[in-house]
Amino acid sequence: MVRLAYRVEATELYWLEQPFLKVLPCQTGRLKSDEPCMTRSNAINLSLNNLRRNQIETSLQSIRKQNSFTSIKQNESLSMRMYQLSSKIRKIENSMNDAIKETMEYQLKKQFP
Repeated sequence: MVRLAYRVEATELYWLEQPFLKVLPCQTGRLKSDEPCMTRSNAINLSLNNLRRNQIETSLQSIRKQNSFTSIKQNESLSMRMYQLSSKIRKIENSMNDAIKETMEYQLKKQFP
């Protein structure tokens, strides 16, 4: 059970360091002048809407964090694969250059013994 004291400014309630309810003074039922402001059920509905909105925002933030982490991981793995492929291509190019040199040397030796 949560007890609310009368306050002029908005009050936020926290659960596990996350704000989940924002209660305005008139949401408790009466203003200082004892004029009715809002029914208790409307105040609860408004607070629950704030709770849902905060939960959605928190979920979206965690999804964004996961997506950015995943994309960073994917970029790292892609760059690693690109590096591996480029080193393989370099080896193949070097082998081809060596084969071309040997062929040219062989042909030169054949022409000018």
